[in-house]
Amino acid sequence: MQTSHDPENMFPLQMEYVYLKDLQEWPGNPKEHDIPGIVDSIQAHGFRNPQQVDRATMRMLAGHGRKEALLLMYERGDNPPLGILVENGEWKVPVVYGRAFPSDRAAEAYVLADNKVQQNAGYRSDALRKSLERVIQRPMGLRGTGFTSEEVDSLIQRNRSTIESLTGVRDSLPKPISGETKDDLLDVGNGTDLADKAEKPSPKASLPRLSDELGRLFTVTLKPADYTEAMEILQKIQASQGLVTTSESFMCALRSFPIE
Repeated sequence: MQTSHDPENMFPLQMEYVYLKDLQEWPGNPKEHDIPGIVDSIQAHGFRNPQQVDRATMRMLAGHGRKEALLLMYERGDNPPLGILVENGEWKVPVVYGRAFPSDRAAEAYVLADNKVQQNAGYRSDALRKSLERVIQRPMGLRGTGFTSEEVDSLIQRNRSTIESLTGVRDSLPKPISGETKDDLLDVGNGTDLADKAEKPSPKASLPRLSDELGRLFTVTLKPADYTEAMEILQKIQASQGLVTTSESFMCALRSFPIE
């Protein structure tokens, strides 16, 4: 039985240029593609993601949509994009070869995984909004990003609605009361999952500091009776905004406070 440590299977990744027309697709590939979007991206950024080919079958494992987009561009007479070579009037594309899969089923499983694993992840909405706000200032705007102006408007509107709802939450929050002891303090820091804290509510929780480099500790003063409600509010913020840590949720709430 061969293993991944067998010398004959330890092929290093290799890249070479092959004719676009010679690329063999994986039969029955179930993935659909946004061909106009891929064409737009290639035209804006060049061809920067090589095709992946199985060494055993010489069929593509990844890049079916890119091949279809390139064929469309070639057949309609577009100029070859950055990253594509031309030889004898034909386009040549970069291809990455790795070790051969032991069977067609193993290769097909990878074809599925290469698409599905990427789809499983989402975006951090606040970071995405900020990134789009920067990118949209380019002369090319959103071209080649896959995002439309309608999607950006929708994202901004959702963010505005969240801020409005958080403003209502702010007005309902209990005011800090003087005279609490150190046992009534909740330290909100970076890197702590809200679910872990919610399982074991406690009037006192020591979480990591917001900035270990600066040696600063941000402390929120709560009455013990308000701890559970505060954690529920932060959990709602976390779920609606796709956040991970307590500090991210807390900062999202703080940003909804108008500065007077």
